[in-house]
Amino acid sequence: MAIIRDLVIKDFFNDLDRTLFTRHGFTCSFNKKDDYIVHIVFKEIPKFKFIIKARKQAGDYVTEEAPGVNFMDGESYRFSDFEQAKRRIQFWVQRIIEEITIDEKNAKTMLKSWRKDLSKFSDSMTEPDKPFDEKESQQ
Repeated sequence: MAIIRDLVIKDFFNDLDRTLFTRHGFTCSFNKKDDYIVHIVFKEIPKFKFIIKARKQAGDYVTEEAPGVNFMDGESYRFSDFEQAKRRIQFWVQRIIEEITIDEKNAKTMLKSWRKDLSKFSDSMTEPDKPFDEKESQQ
């Protein structure tokens, strides 16, 4: 199995941090023994997944993305190099945003839940006006 480096894993987290959800909206695992190089699940809707597999015999990479480009169920795409597969994550996250905004009722419920969680977290802060330090921002 291909094993990606820690720097590449950090790149995935940085890519997620540049989205509406940040890395904290996802469950991420890398270098799994079941041939998954990358396995990312959207926490709010666990059926939304992004997976990259390496196919040694074919010498290519496959992404499995749900929602897919055309269907809610997962769709698979083949790429000759890892960077092409890696770039697909930004399009996948955009589709999640589209699905949430189309389903207005679900979006309102999720936003209320996020506001409640944020309010609860901010109430527990000792210095709410002070910016997060590096350790706090990673929690």
